[in-house]
Amino acid sequence: MTATLTTVGRGIGGTRWSIESCDESLVKSLAAATGEDDLMVRCLVNRGIKTPDAIKQFLAPDFFGHTHNPLLLRDMQRAVARLKKAIETRERILIVTDFDVDGTTSSVILSTVLRVLGGGDDLVEQYVPDRFTEGYGLSAQIVERAAEQGFGLIVTADIGIKSHVEALRARQLGIDLIICDHHLPDGDDVPAGAFAVLCPKGSSGTDYPNKHLAACGVALKLADALLEGHPKRVPMLESFAKLTAIGSIADMVDIATGENRAIVAHGLKALAKPSPNHGLQALLDIAKVSGQPTTYD
Repeated sequence: MTATLTTVGRGIGGTRWSIESCDESLVKSLAAATGEDDLMVRCLVNRGIKTPDAIKQFLAPDFFGHTHNPLLLRDMQRAVARLKKAIETRERILIVTDFDVDGTTSSVILSTVLRVLGGGDDLVEQYVPDRFTEGYGLSAQIVERAAEQGFGLIVTADIGIKSHVEALRARQLGIDLIICDHHLPDGDDVPAGAFAVLCPKGSSGTDYPNKHLAACGVALKLADALLEGHPKRVPMLESFAKLTAIGSIADMVDIATGENRAIVAHGLKALAKPSPNHGLQALLDIAKVSGQPTTYD
């Protein structure tokens, strides 16, 4: 059956509302098979979700079952090996991120996982450029200051994908640059001077199925790869999902994709539980969010 649009009237503001028709027999059979309301099923069918399994996955995605292997990002193994080497050799690591929610949640995820793996406060530092006095993104000044202070490795999140000049400057100064970003415009490619680039778009993400990860989602994938074989991998990733959900929603990435939906759904459920993260719990309290948070919260 070919879908058609039927005009049903105008709203108060003059907006014309149209309802897309679909195969009603399919709606009835799917509603019976899934136990979902006819209206819900009709909406899903009109969005191309037309089997009981697809409906279940869309409405109740599984965090570990519906997320992708982080090693599908081209430079992931290279980034993991370099970070583990830095921790083993007691090399200083500087994490530089954007100041928005996506950037700050990425900073927390990356700094936490590196410290758990052995990079204490003496090795891992976080830096957020001041948008008004330093401008957006990674600058040559930040790279040069990092070199002066003895950092051997810089990890960016939510910035860096356009930092071609800064990546080359880092290489000149003997600093390896790992970029975690998601902003690559169509037709552009990653900075050649970077040691590793983790981005779901461009040549780095050629084999990665989800092109709509937020930067905190990329940070989560890096944490996943770093924690492979670690006894605390599962609880840590579940905890990071809370931060990734907040950053993904705030950055308004597409949550129709299975992986993003799985992260956000799991993260929101986890946020309903008391958090050992006192700062996060304080934010929830100040915002008067209780019970099960929603994307609106």
